[in-house]
Amino acid sequence: MRKEKTAFYTLLDAKKLNRTWQRDAVLDVFLKADRHVSAGQLTSLVQKKYPSVGSATVYRTIQLIKESGVACEMDLGEGKKYEPQRGSEHHDHLVCENCATTIEFYDRSLEDCKAKIAKNHGFSMTSHKLVLYGVCKSCQ
Repeated sequence: MRKEKTAFYTLLDAKKLNRTWQRDAVLDVFLKADRHVSAGQLTSLVQKKYPSVGSATVYRTIQLIKESGVACEMDLGEGKKYEPQRGSEHHDHLVCENCATTIEFYDRSLEDCKAKIAKNHGFSMTSHKLVLYGVCKSCQ
């Protein structure tokens, strides 16, 4: 978590923004969230622990967290959600169309297959996102 805070503080300093306990609270709650969160969900999580932190502060702070490279913004079919950027830990997603449960997974053979497809088409792949939609075990 130290690396993430350093990146966040570096951005704040570059933008000449103050380091506040409210921004720290949002960052801490975000980094401890065990799932992908929307700004609204993050607001609820933050306000459970820090009731005086306003929703506008959370919305502005998540944008700063994203801008600092600590968070990745993605749309998995139900609006923007955020997840911590954990270095180079690439993963793909399974998303339930009923309850919106999101499961992260990594499969080396799938990664090899994607690289092979790109190579066969003379394509130099720099990154990718894979999201598989379906119905989770709980909803079946």
